[in-house]
Amino acid sequence: MLKFGPIRNIKQVNDFIKTLPRGTIKAGIVAFTEYIIGDGKHGLSKDDPYKQTTRKKVYGRTFESDKQRRYVMAAIKDGRIKIGQRNPDPTRAGKGYGYKLTKGGYNATINNTEPGAYWSRVWRGWKNWRPYMKVVTDNMKGAMRAATNAANAIIRKKGK
Repeated sequence: MLKFGPIRNIKQVNDFIKTLPRGTIKAGIVAFTEYIIGDGKHGLSKDDPYKQTTRKKVYGRTFESDKQRRYVMAAIKDGRIKIGQRNPDPTRAGKGYGYKLTKGGYNATINNTEPGAYWSRVWRGWKNWRPYMKVVTDNMKGAMRAATNAANAIIRKKGK
C-alpha cells in the first residue's frame, strides 16, 4: 500500500481550511481530498500516458549481467515475458486511490492499493510520469475551489 508523505505547501492548505466556517471544515477536507484523488480526468487518478522506453534510456545500460540477459531472452522465448507489457501494469495505478479520514474527520490520508502505484508515481521508473507532488500542486487551485463550494453548500443548506 502506498502512503504519501507530507505535502509541500501544506501551510497554504491549512491556512485556507482555517478560513472556512467552523461547521464546514470536515466537508471541505472531504471535498479537497476527493478533488486531489480525481476522477480519471484530473488528479492522481488520471494516469499520464504510457510512453514506452528502453532499459538503456532509464538505467544507462541494457542488462546488469550476461546471466540476466540470457534469462530475459529465454523468458521471452517461452512466453513468461511479453514484449511491451509491464508487470505490474502501471496503467492501473490510478484506479486504486482512496482516502481515510483521521483525527475525527479533520485530517485525511490518501493511499493507493494497486501494486504498480509506487513505480508509476514515486520511483518514476516510467520517466514521463509526474510525481505525486507535482500532481497535487497542479490540482491545488481546483481542490480549494471544491472545498469552498462544499462549505458554501452547507451554509446555504443551514440557512434555509
